[in-house]
Amino acid sequence: MFRSFLTVLACAGCGWSAFGSVAVREPVDTLGSPLVRERVVTFAPISRGLGLGDIRVAIDGPVRSIVVDVMEPKGVVRLPLMPDQASPDGRTHFAARIMRGEGSPDRVRVKARIEGMDGRLEEIGPLEFAAWPEPRMETPDWAKGVVWYQIFPERFFNGNPGNDPTGPWTFDPGWSSDWMSVSPEELDAARARGSARTFEHRKTGTHHDGPFRDVVFDRRFGGDLQGIVQKLSHVRDLGAGAVYLNPIFHAESMHKYDATDFRHVDPTFGDPGDRPSLDLPAGETPDPLTWTRTPADRFFIDEFLPACRHSGLRVVLDGVWNHVGMRHWAFEDVIRRGRDSAFAHWFMVEFADEQTYPEWKTLTLDLAPGRLATWRAWNGRNGGLPSFNRTADRLHPDVEAHILDITRRWMDPDGDGDARDGIDGWRLDVAADVPMGFWEFWRTHVKAINPDAVLQAEIWYDAREYFDGRAFDGQMNYPFTDAVLPFLARRSRASATWTALRLAEVFSHAAQVDLVQMNLLGSHDTERLLTRIDRLLADPSAEVSSSGSPTLVTTPPTDLARRLSVLGVAMQVAVPGAPMVFAGDELGVWGGNDPDCRRPMPWPELGPQSNPALAADERMLAAYRSWLTLRRNPDVGPVLRLGDLRMPPSGHPDVLVVERRLNTATVIVVVNRGDEPFDATDLLAEGMQAVEVIQGSPPERAMVPGVSARVWRDRGSGAWQPR
Repeated sequence: MFRSFLTVLACAGCGWSAFGSVAVREPVDTLGSPLVRERVVTFAPISRGLGLGDIRVAIDGPVRSIVVDVMEPKGVVRLPLMPDQASPDGRTHFAARIMRGEGSPDRVRVKARIEGMDGRLEEIGPLEFAAWPEPRMETPDWAKGVVWYQIFPERFFNGNPGNDPTGPWTFDPGWSSDWMSVSPEELDAARARGSARTFEHRKTGTHHDGPFRDVVFDRRFGGDLQGIVQKLSHVRDLGAGAVYLNPIFHAESMHKYDATDFRHVDPTFGDPGDRPSLDLPAGETPDPLTWTRTPADRFFIDEFLPACRHSGLRVVLDGVWNHVGMRHWAFEDVIRRGRDSAFAHWFMVEFADEQTYPEWKTLTLDLAPGRLATWRAWNGRNGGLPSFNRTADRLHPDVEAHILDITRRWMDPDGDGDARDGIDGWRLDVAADVPMGFWEFWRTHVKAINPDAVLQAEIWYDAREYFDGRAFDGQMNYPFTDAVLPFLARRSRASATWTALRLAEVFSHAAQVDLVQMNLLGSHDTERLLTRIDRLLADPSAEVSSSGSPTLVTTPPTDLARRLSVLGVAMQVAVPGAPMVFAGDELGVWGGNDPDCRRPMPWPELGPQSNPALAADERMLAAYRSWLTLRRNPDVGPVLRLGDLRMPPSGHPDVLVVERRLNTATVIVVVNRGDEPFDATDLLAEGMQAVEVIQGSPPERAMVPGVSARVWRDRGSGAWQPR
């Protein structure tokens, strides 16, 4: 899809054409007749801060080449336009992406030179375009092409054993214990507490996973923010520039999607002391003036965020604005007071009333009139995650007011209007379950606090209706996952050509959106990447879904799955957008869908794993690091982060070619999933140089060994160099 704010059409037989404020005289060649009947020249602004934009020329007829001159105050930059694969209107499209740099003028002047098949030349222009996108269309420049590292805090690293969860509803099996095994002590503890829970919607019993399912949700390993701080060098060395944290707010569970209070960081995640209180501060109301800071809050603001900034890492939190937990302070008030609660209108609830619901008298509920009887929840009627109330296209006004206050609390902690001491954005949980009107309203609030904050939605399908300044900057890009996994799994239908077409659909939004998309291959809600590849390789009829089966996996991944998973990382690095790694994938963690994917990180320094099959894979860590740090490489990094996309055919079903261009620089990544080596000579222009990614790359200039990927670059520059 091509977007521009100004389009100039030069058509045969017209003396001149004008659109907007630009008039263009009809160009003619030396013989007095145009080479082609119709020419459309567009400039699509992408970023004001980077001076980034796409020049496109669409023509009706065959040509040999198109070159554009970009006329700058300091000189002219000449760029060849390359054929673009997408031709939605039947014309032949040529394109180039330019990055003029910070402080570039708000107008861009270009002249196009067209060479016909017979050698005749034709000029179009000079033309002048608006170089900056509308403010609402901007996405944060720091998020364009950044490498994301997703952390599930409870399973990452235990930096402060003093704040570890304790109590009758938790069990600590030991960080390096055998995840797949259930000790007699753990099973006895689960049975003893099985009948003691007041609001437990999950029942213990017999499952196809055996006793594992009875105990796994009560396991607590003690991961915390202090542990993340101690491991920031690992995150940075991996090539990451941003971290996304699963929920850290006060909650009972280990996953924290059942918030008891968005106003405070959970003490088991952030309290720097020993055996902190789990109670919420007394005396707080919906009025922010009554809110206090707990030691965990202060650690997050005063220690955690500065440590991340010092390491060059942005921080994004999980915003769960659709639902809360059963012990959320407002919902607990509804439980106690029923219809008389001041927060009854916050939730989608119904109350016992003899006149309206006489049948309840015959049920075992035995509820007095006005008491809470039933509620809607994200996980079903009377489920453990009560949903916020809403109108036709918004959340209830009082709920919205509270969320706005929460948003400001973490984006501008000191309330001084300077958001630099707060978080850098939000990942929005179950975003499609929340009315669009709220997201539009909330986005305005967020961008007013910090225009540079990023908003990423958890939406599992193409979320284009939410983009272009309406709700979100981008999404957790599960459509990318669904396009890449069949190729990695060597599905016969998922040839390189099929995959290229799928990826062209995935990256068919405005460029400023595609450059910030969180391109993932797994998350806390899916099978681990290694396990999924193994499953798909073993069963050609298995569905390629974005989550996989929720089951305990006890078979370690094959070496082939490990090698193919590294190709997945190469593809993440090669295409537009922001690669996202779920913590542990780089260490070779494997497992089924939730809860099996949420195993603790196998840090080598903690000693041997009880089960050697769960140990860290140092070779995978090295491979991940080598590929992901390419985004920082001064020669190829800018092109991979910001360049446009072409996927020329390789001529082989197992070989995918990704070509990225920015200014005069080109980078080519060739991914070979097959077992046989591939000769890429015909894909490389003369003078292209191989970029060593992993030590031991083959010396042959153009050979790509089986189950591997290689990178080449030309001598052009991604920097803007007028002459």
